[in-house]
Amino acid sequence: MTLSSRPADPPGPADRLRGAESLPIAVIYADFECPRCAFAWERIKDSQLRLGLRYFPVSSRHPRANAAAAAAEAAGRQDMFWEMVDLLFGDQGRLDDPHLWGRARDIGLDLEQFDRDRRSPEVESLIADSFRNAVRAGVMATPTILVDDSLHQGVPDLGDVALWESGRSR
Repeated sequence: MTLSSRPADPPGPADRLRGAESLPIAVIYADFECPRCAFAWERIKDSQLRLGLRYFPVSSRHPRANAAAAAAEAAGRQDMFWEMVDLLFGDQGRLDDPHLWGRARDIGLDLEQFDRDRRSPEVESLIADSFRNAVRAGVMATPTILVDDSLHQGVPDLGDVALWESGRSR
C-alpha cells in the first residue's frame, strides 16, 4: 500500500545509512518489538539497497520499543548501530535491560557509556523527534518504508524489493 502526506524528509546527514552510496535508498520506519518489522528487516537487510532506519516506537503496543530504540542509538554512538539493529530484530523476545546489556557487551561496547547514552535526554529527544517527523510524513503503522519519496506500508514482497533495487518504486 502506498501512502501520501507531507513528504517525508529525504535521508540527510543525521541518518545512518548502510550500503554502497551508488545503491537506491530505502529507509524503514520501525519498532524493534514489531514482528512485522523484523520480517521486513530480514527481507531487505541483505538487498542491493542503501538502507536507513528511523525510529517509530509504538509504545502503546510495545512497552520496550523505546528502550530498544535507545539501545540502538547508544550503540550507534560507539559506531555499532547496525550490529545492534541486527541483534534487536534477531531476538525480539529479549528486550529487557539485562539482555540489552548482554548484547552491548557481545558487540564490544563500553557498557558505562552505553548505559549513559541510552538514558540521556538527547537520545530520548532524538527518538521522540523521529516519531513526530514520521507521523507528520504520514507514517501510520510499522513497518513503513520510504523509497523515492513514497511511503510503502507493510512487509514488502520480493517483487517490491526487486523494483526498489532497480531504482524504481510502485
